[in-house]
Amino acid sequence: PLTAFGTGGGFECRGRNRAAGARISAHGQGLAIDIAWFAFQGGGRERVEAPGGEPAIRFVAALRRAACGWFTTVLGPGSDAAHADHLHLDREPRGRNGESRLCQ
Repeated sequence: PLTAFGTGGGFECRGRNRAAGARISAHGQGLAIDIAWFAFQGGGRERVEAPGGEPAIRFVAALRRAACGWFTTVLGPGSDAAHADHLHLDREPRGRNGESRLCQ
């Protein structure tokens, strides 16, 4: 069973991708969280960036897929360099009706 997870930056008032003049990020609105690792009963700990072994790889992949049902944006390793070591989850409205999703 999962016992804990490690978060990165939560609320941080800044533009998207830290670019000057960019639209305020989901983190800046308090709508995003980054998750870098998971801890399991018995002391095991897995990093999102490099899960160790097939069960951990499947766990992170399943969590990432499931998160797309709850969050409007899910980014992680393979989506871009800024998200290579964590999962970015946010609830910022996307698209014309606010219900579009970006899951990469």
